[in-house]
Amino acid sequence: MNTTMKVTASRFQGEAAFVQHRRSAKRIEKAAFTAFVLPSTDTRWYFAAVASRRLGGAVQRNRAKRRLRAAFAKAVAEISAPHRVILYAKNPVLRTKFSDLVEHIGESICYTKQA
Repeated sequence: MNTTMKVTASRFQGEAAFVQHRRSAKRIEKAAFTAFVLPSTDTRWYFAAVASRRLGGAVQRNRAKRRLRAAFAKAVAEISAPHRVILYAKNPVLRTKFSDLVEHIGESICYTKQA
């Protein structure tokens, strides 16, 4: 029986929200992504996945964002405190095992809780 809770994440609204978040958030570098993480000021999760054109064509960028969104959803199911998270995809995100992505995202969020 699957007892994981479904977490819904709100979206960042506008470029100003991204810029302000990047300035104040904790930056965590992983092989497959760069995470900017902050504890949320309210009771909602906020999430965005970003893939630049350096990653490849539209198919590769969309696949990278889908993988990050799915890994994020799985990773946060067991974290109770909501956070604001932006994940910037890097080239290895397309080749990294999905279970490793989930683990790295969870580590990134938990790291900011300890710091």
